[in-house]
Amino acid sequence: MNQNEVDEAIAEINKKVKSRILVFVILGVILIAIGIILIVFVDIMPGIMFMVFGVLFPVGGLSFAKNRAIKVHLIPFVIKKALGKSAIYRPFTGYDSSELMKMDMFRVHTLSQEDYISAVYKGVKFRCADVESYETHSDGDGHTSRTTYFDGIVLVYEFNKPFDGEIRVAEKEIGSSQFIIPKHLKEIHLESTEFEDNYDAYASDEHIGFYVLTPQLIMQLNKIRTIIKGTFLFQFKEDKLYIAINGAKNRLEAGLTKKLNRETVDKLCKELDPLKLICDVMNLDNTYFKENHEILNNIDQEKKKTAKKLRRELKEKISN
Repeated sequence: MNQNEVDEAIAEINKKVKSRILVFVILGVILIAIGIILIVFVDIMPGIMFMVFGVLFPVGGLSFAKNRAIKVHLIPFVIKKALGKSAIYRPFTGYDSSELMKMDMFRVHTLSQEDYISAVYKGVKFRCADVESYETHSDGDGHTSRTTYFDGIVLVYEFNKPFDGEIRVAEKEIGSSQFIIPKHLKEIHLESTEFEDNYDAYASDEHIGFYVLTPQLIMQLNKIRTIIKGTFLFQFKEDKLYIAINGAKNRLEAGLTKKLNRETVDKLCKELDPLKLICDVMNLDNTYFKENHEILNNIDQEKKKTAKKLRRELKEKISN
């Protein structure tokens, strides 16, 4: 996408923003006019109230109109510029609740979601969204309280090969207590002191855990922690890498209050860099998980051969 296209898009978006702002200004003028009429012909108090609303309504409306227009028109443009023309952006939606429940990474209750993105980077499909899961409680006196189970980003990256089993790696930080670790997973311990100090690891099978959680992968996880601030839960399951980051946000609203220009677009594009960097750091476009899948299959085959050989030898001894 060349700079001329960027400039044309910004000009069109600014035009839409101005048209929305004009609507709020006109409504404000109408309210003030009604207020003046009420003061002159009816009563001073209702007239003053209309005039106050006539002043405040455009002020609040201008900010709302600009942010709404940018969210609806500018950010979709930025998404396609940064992640490709096939990228999808839905500003006010997220994952289906049933999919989040299937992920089983945190308790899913009342959901508030936004900034859903679906794109392909270096052949790797990925999705992300800002997700908040919470529950509201009321007591007999009418007091309400709110329990937040998760408030951050959920990312899903696809592998190039189905992954046998399941592995979860949870960061030992504030907010990690909100993560769910299913009972069918076994806790595993690695020889790395650094890993043990920073993470809790769980796997459906110890062999899978030891073969996948290599020193190289541990370094990759550590690097990802520096890309996005928050508390991480990594889940390797089937053909996907799930990442829940409690306390993190996409920050697609960065710079929305400033004048719209190339710098605004460039800044918003950079806010999307972490989504691509995770793919790069984890090398999701190569055959890493395919190779581990084949190694584990070979181990299973060797186990079966050994067991078959032992049964045959035992049978021969009994026969003799």
